[in-house]
Amino acid sequence: MSTKFRDGLREAPNELFNTAVDEFRSSVIGAFRVAIENGAQRSCINCANFDEPTEQCRKYKQRPPARVIALGCPEYEDEDVIPF
Repeated sequence: MSTKFRDGLREAPNELFNTAVDEFRSSVIGAFRVAIENGAQRSCINCANFDEPTEQCRKYKQRPPARVIALGCPEYEDEDVIPF
């Protein structure tokens, strides 16, 4: 363990922990953003039925709950898939 790291733990262990958590959170959020933008994660954001300017589902004419926006729903339709 480096002296600088050890001294930092003595001086501000909570600050170091919080910084590490913030960096981890940012990397996870970045990974989810890439997954959603590339279609690897199905969510309202990349669904053919989602109207982004109004943040409403065109199929049900209302804003989906946050859990559905984040995790997807059974009515998901891929924008890039031709149905025939």
